[in-house]
Amino acid sequence: MEDTVRVRAGDGFVKVEAEPDRALRVDDAGRWITARFGSTTLRRKVDGGVFVARAGTGASVAVGEDAPADGPWHPRVAALAADLRGDLAAAVAGAYPLEAIPEDAVSRADAALARAAALGSDDYVALGRRFAEVYAEPVPILPPDRYKDLVVLPAVGCPHGVCTFCAWYQDARFRAFSDDDLRAHLDGLEELFGAGLRARDGLFLGSASGLSVADARLLRLIDLVVDRFGRPPRGIAAFLDPHHAPRRDPAAWGRLADRGLVRAVVGLETGDPALRQRLGKSPDLAPLRDAVAAMRAGGVGAGITVLAGAVRPEDVPTHHAATVAFLAGLELDQRDLVYVSPLDDAPDPAAAAREATALTRALRDATGAKVSPYRVDLYRYFA
Repeated sequence: MEDTVRVRAGDGFVKVEAEPDRALRVDDAGRWITARFGSTTLRRKVDGGVFVARAGTGASVAVGEDAPADGPWHPRVAALAADLRGDLAAAVAGAYPLEAIPEDAVSRADAALARAAALGSDDYVALGRRFAEVYAEPVPILPPDRYKDLVVLPAVGCPHGVCTFCAWYQDARFRAFSDDDLRAHLDGLEELFGAGLRARDGLFLGSASGLSVADARLLRLIDLVVDRFGRPPRGIAAFLDPHHAPRRDPAAWGRLADRGLVRAVVGLETGDPALRQRLGKSPDLAPLRDAVAAMRAGGVGAGITVLAGAVRPEDVPTHHAATVAFLAGLELDQRDLVYVSPLDDAPDPAAAAREATALTRALRDATGAKVSPYRVDLYRYFA
């Protein structure tokens, strides 16, 4: 090797890169976060599994393959950690150029790489078992602007649970956590993430509708979370089903905003009442309209999801016209987000993608909100 060894240390992590094709990011406990071997980039998932991205697919999005915790990748990362530790020592001795930021980065990196080299598949399999204990249900999806959030569960299940397009929460009974439930959950999160918690700059309150928890309990649960982890720089976000949640006025939303809530994400899916009913959602749009108006008046931004590829081809014009008209009537602005989501298992994925493109274009013309693609198949809960 003849190239520079670069070391960067951040809050709870270090990254070591030996150009041109080897790099490793680990937390201070030695648990790896990302790794690069030539044309292959790996990302570790919180459940111990591995996502493998090949050259040309892009490592920043989940276009690749998932591998289990007991596969070949964890030992390869441990070997990479040992190799990079050797490269680092050689660079310190003057064999290679060395760039290190900040001054203590080298000592931190050496310690973290030593720990990483000692961890094997069994350690990550055990971490996966602990994940299943800490998270009473999987973490299937987050809005795309919240992918790096720490997910905290104030509740599990879905208060509705009958949407025809949902593969995650069918018949999953909704249950709010007690204070003791949440404290145990937070203890587990500290164990799962360790120093890596400091790299999470946002909180997402799961699960399908964390904001369905009654206000008095919800405020208390948020206080417990913030007391433990601090108020995140990017604030707190959560899903909301307005038809199965407390009817909050602007003052109630203001109290949540004061606790750090910056966005509530609502599933509109379509602005046509009859089509909503076919999707298993209420045809009554008034609760959704009222909730969005109240949250925005209380200082909380709205996030609204709409689907593409979820209705019959002959219903697409109705879906588009009604959805655009409904969202235009909400008078959204740049603090709000509209997410356009192609149905994950659409009968015709190419048609769903085209529909999403057309709907996105129309919504950008009709509403003041930011409009973002929302690909649920891209999401993984990465470490």
